Amino acid sequence: MKLLKFIIFFLLLACIQACGPRKLPDRSVKIYEDQLNLIDGNYLINAYESQSFSPKLKGIDEFFDIQIPLSVRFVHLKFIDDKTLQLSYDSDGLDFKKTFKGEHKNGFFYFSSKRNFIGIPLTVYTKVNQFERLVMGSDDNLILERFDEKVSRVFNSVEESYFWESYSYDRLYKGIHLDNARQLIE
Repeated sequence: MKLLKFIIFFLLLACIQACGPRKLPDRSVKIYEDQLNLIDGNYLINAYESQSFSPKLKGIDEFFDIQIPLSVRFVHLKFIDDKTLQLSYDSDGLDFKKTFKGEHKNGFFYFSSKRNFIGIPLTVYTKVNQFERLVMGSDDNLILERFDEKVSRVFNSVEESYFWESYSYDRLYKGIHLDNARQLIE
């Protein structure tokens, strides 16, 4: 009976470990309850750094899958509430605004999040971990991440696939990067 209890405890522990917390990215800051407005601001469209597997840097337009005219160099992000992000920009007198739904949890803003684990740990199982999230960088920048992990195991045969993108975008400040009319100072 003790052996059965030990096996059940071990299997539960392995299940919990397999679905463990997502780690804090390097050079990021955890945002607490009601602090998402700290991310509000103007950001350059093009990424300046990528720690991902992707060979080319992506712009905000590619990450959010929207079309931004070439004349636009930065966008304005504003949190309407803890579940809604608004992206806006001005192009030749036309104002563009689009909202994105998500969820604030564990210090990040997740646009989508999916975690599944089915099977018997360490023997036969399938694990899926996918998310898209917005993170505040420690140097007051914006980090957009996508992660997709799929692991299948049948005894000694393991099949894994990973996809990870992480892009950093500079914040712009009024009086330093932007003039009073919200134009980029060159």
